[in-house]
Formats: sequence, structure tokens, C-alpha cells
Amino acid sequence: MRGTVNIDELTKRTLDAPVPGVTVRDLLSISPEMIQQWFGVKRVPPIKEQEAQEEDKPDAMAFTVWWKEALRKLYACALPKCKGRVEETEFEMLIDSGAELCLMSKEVFEELDLLIDLTVDCSVGAANNQRTKAYGICHDVEVTIGGIVMRCRFFVLENLSQDIILGRP
Repeated sequence: MRGTVNIDELTKRTLDAPVPGVTVRDLLSISPEMIQQWFGVKRVPPIKEQEAQEEDKPDAMAFTVWWKEALRKLYACALPKCKGRVEETEFEMLIDSGAELCLMSKEVFEELDLLIDLTVDCSVGAANNQRTKAYGICHDVEVTIGGIVMRCRFFVLENLSQDIILGRP
């Protein structure tokens, strides 16, 4: 999906989306709790009172602390998920930037009653070096996320850990 989506424009639109009286950019810059809720990791430590008093510009201080923490290496980080629609049915989808394929569980495939190509004989490799035989491939499946509509190819797997995994199609 990345090839057809302007990431910079989407990021700007997301960060500038109005929330009554503030932008998402404002909320993220001041709210470690919101970042923890959205991404599952508290990456921005609260500013200590004495540090905030020493600084003439608290916004600059908050940004500096946030930026240093954002660059800090983490031992673990929650995987990003998003809500979207696959063929008009809403799902929570895992966004896996390291994946080369879009994957769908066999249960979701059966629920959606999609057309499938069973003639393709292939296996999908996982990060743990295990290989799983694909049940089939669904071509040209409509996916909608944040108002952006894409058509993707999904490999259907049994016993998939998530309903939908979005990789780089």
C-alpha cells in the first residue's frame, strides 16, 4: 500500500485533524498517557516540575524531552494496529512494516466469502523461520483505512495470529 499512498501527506492530515479546540499534533506533544494508549508504550516521560520552571519555553522543553525519548532504543514496543474495512466489514488490522505480504486468516476469508485462487502452491515464511502453506490467494481485495481505498492481494493462512496483517503489497 505504501507505493500508492503519500505518507507525508497522510501524516500531516492525521496530525492536523481537528479535535474540538486542538489538533492531534497538540495532543501528542503534551500527552504521554495518550501516546501510551495509542501505541502501548509510554515513550514520553513527564517533565519534572523543577525542569519546567527553569525553562522559559515549556513547549520547547517538552519537545526536546519527547524527541530524546522518541529516539531511545526500546526492548519491546507494541505493534501498531488500525481499524479499517475489508470488503465493507470492519476489522482491527496489524500493520507489519517488515512483512512483504498481506495476510488474512482462513476464518476471515470464510466470513467474507471472497473469491480465492487455489491454483497457487506456495508457502509463507515467518520471522521465526517456520513456513506455512498458504490455503490460497485472494486477488484484488478492497481495503479502506482512514478514507483511503486500496486493492490488495491477500495470502490466506490457517492458524494466523491476527485476523488481518497488512504488509507491503
